[in-house]
Amino acid sequence: MDNQPSMSSVCNFVHAASHDEVALEAQIERFWKLDTAHALAGSHPRMCINDKRVIDVWDRTLTVVDGHYQIDIPFKLYPPQLPDNRSLADKRLQSLGRRLTKDPELHSRYKDGINDLLERGYAERVPCTDKDVSARCTWYLPHHNVTNPNKPDKLRIVFDCAAEYAGTSLNKQYFRALI
Repeated sequence: MDNQPSMSSVCNFVHAASHDEVALEAQIERFWKLDTAHALAGSHPRMCINDKRVIDVWDRTLTVVDGHYQIDIPFKLYPPQLPDNRSLADKRLQSLGRRLTKDPELHSRYKDGINDLLERGYAERVPCTDKDVSARCTWYLPHHNVTNPNKPDKLRIVFDCAAEYAGTSLNKQYFRALI
């Protein structure tokens, strides 16, 4: 017989737990289950009144136009109470114009971006006859460009719905509950 150590080993594990330890383990298991999405699958979260209003607006106004879904903006008041912010939009447009004048390449890319928005139907030209807005609610959306340093050739045009005028903005006019 060799006196070499055996290469096999046996491991026996016995866990004796008190009632308190089992209860603690069950609580921890329940905690982790609550932290996962499947725990919420069968539950129905309660909606606040504003959430219900938003759902109601969307239910009433949902339409399909050219294969795309359209819903109304869930304004808090209808029509929304917006002052004429044309002076703000004009100032922002003049500032943008000065920046674009200084950089012809940026100007060309910005113009292409606006034309793309028009071609895709995301924006539309306002006819001169529609420019008299005294009889209806009108809010002008200032816009500017944003570039990503990782994608220097791509230019995005961003519409500033948070731009404030006379203490309000477009963002303050609609329910943000589910949006």
